[in-house]
Amino acid sequence: MSNDTLPNKFLGYLMMTIGGLIAALCGSCTIISTGALVLPAFADPSQTLTRLAVSFPAFMLVMMIGGAPTAAGVVLFVSGLRRAGIIDKTGQKPPYKV
Repeated sequence: MSNDTLPNKFLGYLMMTIGGLIAALCGSCTIISTGALVLPAFADPSQTLTRLAVSFPAFMLVMMIGGAPTAAGVVLFVSGLRRAGIIDKTGQKPPYKV
């Protein structure tokens, strides 16, 4: 089955849309949560390492909860790019067909 068929292109664009939304929403929440954990550690330079060490378990929890859906969204987006024929398996743009 060729990638140039309409159902393949539609499914590819749908996968790109859903994957992009998942990656953007989960990624932005992960970045905000990480910033809320890490930035207060730099308020007092004498206790920076101690505060970073204390917040490390919470940081890992945020990465597990928010990082997995973000990675899944990125994988879904890239799979949609390939299915729609925008990039090929090597990551290059395929030649233009008339």
